[in-house]
Amino acid sequence: VASLPLICEHCHCHRHGLQVIGVRGGEIKHIKANFSVDVHMPNADSLSENVIVVGAPANCERAVKYIVSLMTKADQIGEKRLEEY
Repeated sequence: VASLPLICEHCHCHRHGLQVIGVRGGEIKHIKANFSVDVHMPNADSLSENVIVVGAPANCERAVKYIVSLMTKADQIGEKRLEEY
């Protein structure tokens, strides 16, 4: 019996949207291909401000971990740049 896809909402990413999407969609394509999930980014018409990851539970967990790492890395780079000024 195949498991049903899991819909996992992750925290909203107004500040991190570009890092999750990547240059020309590179990061989001990487996430979709390597974790076998679908990733939905919020837009102006969305009912939710959260990133939504859909797929097998284990794949969703791995994809969300990766997204969190992207956002953490973006925060660290931003803090480092602020310290330089």
